[in-house]
Amino acid sequence: MSKYPRVVSLHFTNRCNLSCPFCYVNTIEVKPTIFWLKLVHILGDMGIEQVAIGGGEPFLFPAFLKDFCKLCAAYGIVTSITSNATLIIPESLEKLETAMISLSIDEHKLQHNSLEHYMKTLRMISSYGIETGINYLITSNKYFKELSTIMEHLDEYVDNYHILQLKQVPNPVSVKLLQLLKVFAIKSKKIYVDDSIALDINIREKCRHGSELISIHPDGSVSPCSFSSPIGKLEKPSDLVNIVEKYYSMNGYNKCPYVNRRKCD
Repeated sequence: MSKYPRVVSLHFTNRCNLSCPFCYVNTIEVKPTIFWLKLVHILGDMGIEQVAIGGGEPFLFPAFLKDFCKLCAAYGIVTSITSNATLIIPESLEKLETAMISLSIDEHKLQHNSLEHYMKTLRMISSYGIETGINYLITSNKYFKELSTIMEHLDEYVDNYHILQLKQVPNPVSVKLLQLLKVFAIKSKKIYVDDSIALDINIREKCRHGSELISIHPDGSVSPCSFSSPIGKLEKPSDLVNIVEKYYSMNGYNKCPYVNRRKCD
């Protein structure tokens, strides 16, 4: 096993132009942008392969995104960005050195963005040579069933789909529908499921949080994944090395706390 994780999930801001009721970003303190730029040097020295940028909404800070992604590219670190799709314009994509932009879709965001808007945004992203993705959050059986409709409208412009489920509440999706998702995930090269679903449907043996993946939050706190308790906090960027090495020595990442929380079967 590598000494460090391959992927860092980075939430550099808690600001967002939406107020989704299930958002898990709740920190008040936010590190300044210079902190995150300095962190890139540490990530490069650690051999981190990818930084997955989330939020808040990253495209509230388009100039910072370009500086951050450019610096990551200089270290050979691949970046990806997740966005709510409301603020992406051509100017924010010009000279943006990122590998992929994933657009979040769920029942709340569909109240703000039409499928036509998603289609136009995906087409625009592709025109800049950036890979596209859809992060689809299943909040109920109803919205699981609407996945096929969304794929029918957007599939031409989507390189991959990442299917997610709510973490902090009992699993809202029935076993029957999860088994159907298992068939989709196995057959399709474009559909990926998050680890909690993969464990639920037995296509993964253990969660990758803390081993392949580690999360850093707006206040500098570090956790094995975006939803788990902090294992430390960065006062300065270089603190990440000690925090990760200490946690790795604990080998505490083999179980996911969000598996098999059945609400309806």
